[in-house]
Amino acid sequence: MRILLSALLATVLFIHPVYSKNRVNADDLNRKGMQELAAGNNSSAAEYFRIAITADPSKKNYYNNLAASYMRMNDYNNAEQQLNIAIAIDPGYTKALSNMSVVLFKTGRYREAYEYYMRAKKTDPTYASERFEKHRVLARLKEQSKRNPDDHNLKKIILQIESGSE
Repeated sequence: MRILLSALLATVLFIHPVYSKNRVNADDLNRKGMQELAAGNNSSAAEYFRIAITADPSKKNYYNNLAASYMRMNDYNNAEQQLNIAIAIDPGYTKALSNMSVVLFKTGRYREAYEYYMRAKKTDPTYASERFEKHRVLARLKEQSKRNPDDHNLKKIILQIESGSE
């Protein structure tokens, strides 16, 4: 009986992909997810990223990648949840901070979006500046400001961006 149990345990630990080479399998799954994402297969990409996270939940980029697939499917609630995890793992993770800024902007939470943008810019000014399309953001903010003329936070953000002091 003991030999049978040992053999069973050895089989699980050394053959089962979740237990053997977790990290390698997770990286492979993440890579496949990135290929699917690049091909526009967002649901398939999300599934690969979810499995990669199950295999190795310590990788911030897996959560960020899963969030990116959700963002492409306009599922901003799930994207925000995944980005919160990525940022919890690494509070200075520029890509997650930048993506969180986009998610919050898309959901109309402009003050929070601006705060995340500023955090991303502080951690990596070049990446944040390249990712931030100033003219599009300003146009959207001005459109929202017209609809909400009493929103002083929105006006303040517009002024900061226009003056270049963002």
